[in-house]
Amino acid sequence: MPKKNEAASAVSISTDLDGQKTPDASRLDAFVGYNLRRAAAKQRDRFRSVFEAYDIRPVQLTALTLLLDNMPLRQAALGKALDVKRANVVTLLDQLENRGLIMRQRTANDRRSHVLYLTQAGKALTTKLLSLHSKLEQDLANTLGETGLEKLVELLHAFRSVESKPKIR
Repeated sequence: MPKKNEAASAVSISTDLDGQKTPDASRLDAFVGYNLRRAAAKQRDRFRSVFEAYDIRPVQLTALTLLLDNMPLRQAALGKALDVKRANVVTLLDQLENRGLIMRQRTANDRRSHVLYLTQAGKALTTKLLSLHSKLEQDLANTLGETGLEKLVELLHAFRSVESKPKIR
């Protein structure tokens, strides 16, 4: 009968710093969803490390960028471009308006509809944030290479066109 130490050495178990067993995730490495989730989490962390000093979340930067490039923009069109529910768009716009970055105006022909504009402060901040974002992207290109980054973006664009309901039998 093997001694306790001999039995333990017969099985190779990876452990982390706390002595906990590290699960074998090698099967997951081939899963698209697993890799997308892990990559998205990594990018959220990278974004947060650059933009937390400005109290800006990705959806806020996206909205500010869309406004900078498309003013004036109807509130409903912004919500559709962001692919967020109407109530969430209102909350987002309230946050940006309270910070003095955007202003909403009712449209003359439809009092229920709002048109959105960046304020001067909003334009200045968005321009600064986009410069920082460009540096964040360049940092990623330094790791992946310019061609690798371009290919990643190309593949992500292609993935966005995949059917939401796969035809699986």
